[in-house]
This record gives sequence, structure tokens and C-alpha cells, in this order.
Amino acid sequence: QTPPSDGTFNGHVPFFPWHPDPCPHLLAGSNLPAPGPRPIPNPPQEGEMPGSPLAPPAEPPLMTQTAPPLRDGSFLSPPEGELVSKHSYDFHTKKWTVTQMRVRIDHYPFDEGSLRSVFYMKNLSKPLGPTQDWVAKISKTPNEPEESYFKEVEVHMLADHYAKEFCRRAPPKLIQYIEAAVIECHDRVPSTPGQRVLFSIEPYIHGQFVKFLNNFGWVHPGIIHHPYGNSPQAFAHWTWCASNGEVLVIDIQGTTDHNNVDRYTDPQAHTSASSKIDLMSKADLKENGIDKFFESHRCNEICSFLRLPPGKTWEGPYVPPPEVPLMIDFNRMALPPGAPR
Repeated sequence: QTPPSDGTFNGHVPFFPWHPDPCPHLLAGSNLPAPGPRPIPNPPQEGEMPGSPLAPPAEPPLMTQTAPPLRDGSFLSPPEGELVSKHSYDFHTKKWTVTQMRVRIDHYPFDEGSLRSVFYMKNLSKPLGPTQDWVAKISKTPNEPEESYFKEVEVHMLADHYAKEFCRRAPPKLIQYIEAAVIECHDRVPSTPGQRVLFSIEPYIHGQFVKFLNNFGWVHPGIIHHPYGNSPQAFAHWTWCASNGEVLVIDIQGTTDHNNVDRYTDPQAHTSASSKIDLMSKADLKENGIDKFFESHRCNEICSFLRLPPGKTWEGPYVPPPEVPLMIDFNRMALPPGAPR
């Protein structure tokens, strides 16, 4: 994670720490073959923080799902990449914009969850280096409704909005949701005629990945011993109060980067019965999910710092601490020199 010594480092510490290339075969112009199917990553053992190394099983199963095929029958993007449409969502205007980008997507996934397979992707529209390292996620369900990809990004950007508001109160630890978007691959063949081949994409996170909270009241048992365990719980509580009881951002997971900033991804959210926000998400468990969070939540020092009223209900409007100007360049997704750590 040391910046290069060849004179290319300009003093700005980027969001993407300098890390070994996880997928050199996807570099532009590379003719290296794609790796074969990879073993399914081990689930964390009981009582252990996710992301820590575990002994592999004797015969780990392989992830054999492939990326949707290109029109020539291959699966790995060609050396020059493929031109795709990138759909980005603006939380404030509630509008989608479409731009073009060139990418290379791997043949087989390197990770998977219960719903998605995760592929390495090079964003060839970015400068050479760590900024090109992204991931592309596709549903394991062949007939997944296209709308689900877009709704996921809308929830992600809602969480990003509240994360920015959280940071503007100068909490002891800064957090941020990494960029998320949807790409439409025009040169790939959909499994169902008439549909589009879609991936949700985001920057590759380098470092130990931790799942702090799920969307049904579970709190990782090691969170009280984790050096940054207060921020995820306080942030979830903050979203409920800052939205005046309309939405609770949950399923908090991510890593801490070289700037000591928590970078989160893959959020879910629950909406109250009176909420004007319609997430149209299967993961929105409404009042049941909100109740489960508050059953297990224990307020901490950051909750007190943010003046969060304990519990699900409170009297009168929530009045947060005043905003404090911070030197955070959210557009560049990095901390400029001199920003608070």
C-alpha cells in the first residue's frame, strides 16, 4: 500500500490504496488466460470477525457460474475491453444518467453471496493503476427482474446521502459508501431473450472485509471488541433519527482504508409504515426489521455525541448537532491532505 516511487505520486492520497493487482489478466491488451473456477470463500466461524483468515476445508467447492457469454461465445472480455452503458443515480434529483465506459470482466467469479456472484472487473476508462480495479455483481437467478439492479443502487445512494450527513457532524470516525452503478453489456447474450445483461458495479475494496450488522437485528458478537465497532451501530441509529423515523439503513459492512475511513457497501434499508420512501425491495422488512434492530441495539458514545434519542420512538423533532465544515472531497472519494483523520 505504498505509493509508487517512480514520480507518478502527486501528493494526493487516493481512495484506492496502492495494492497488488488482483486481476492482471484483465489489463488492457493482456492476452493472459483467465483463471479457472475458484473455491467458494469460507464462511466465518462462530465468534470470529468476518474477513479474518480461516483454514480452508479439505475439498472446497468451486464457483462455476460464468459471466454471460459474449456474442462470439467467449466469456472473458476481449483484450481491448467492451463498451458498456453505465447507469448512475442521483439521490437528490432522483434521476438516472447514462454514460459510456470500457471494461473487462472476468470469466469466473472470485466471490459470491447468497444472491450474487462477484467478478473482477477492470474499468479501462480510468487511469492505469488501482483506480481501474472494480467488481461486477450479477444475480444467481437467471430471470432476476432488471428493476432489482436499479433499486439496489437507489438504496445504496440513499445510504450514501445519510453517510455524508453523518460525517458533517464531525463524528470521531468518518464513514463513506463507495460508488455504485449499473452497467448494461450490449455485447453479451442474456439468458432470457428480450432482457438486458446487467451488472451492479463498484470499486474493488482492498483490505479486511467485515460485516457488522445484518438486516434482522443480528450484531456480530465481536463488534464490542472491534476498534471501530461503534460507528456502524451509531450510523444505523442516525439514519432512523435523521430521517425522522422514515428509514433505517442497515446491513452495515465494509472495511477501513489507509485513511482510517470506514468504506461501506451493499446496504439494505427498512422503511416505516408512515414512510414516504418506497424502496420496492425484498430486503425492506418494514416495521419488523426496524423493531429487530432496536431490540439488539445498545447506544454507544457516538450515539450520545449525535444526541440520538434512545429507542425507536421519541417526543418532538430530532435536533442533530450543528454541521461542521470538513475538508472531505466526496467527489474524489478521498481525504485531501490536512483533512481530519
